[in-house]
Amino acid sequence: MPILEAQAVGRPVITSTTTSMPFVAGDAACIIDPYSTEAIRNAVQKIIRDVRYREELVSKGLENVKRFNADLIAGMYFRLFQKVHKEY
Repeated sequence: MPILEAQAVGRPVITSTTTSMPFVAGDAACIIDPYSTEAIRNAVQKIIRDVRYREELVSKGLENVKRFNADLIAGMYFRLFQKVHKEY
């Protein structure tokens, strides 16, 4: 949730390559190796120094959170349950 929370309020996100982080972040985050201090430092510096990159992450982040809209997800489950019910 912290990834989506940050994106929803217009913050650039740096996250790791582990677990579901890349899926949640989509292409709207700087995805790095969490075990590399150099990768972490480089990501922070790039976001601070590169205005265009930072703005791109923020813009994409605001779009990315729409994939996790509660109404959208509930609708997907509803359609799935309807389909399963019709088949049985």
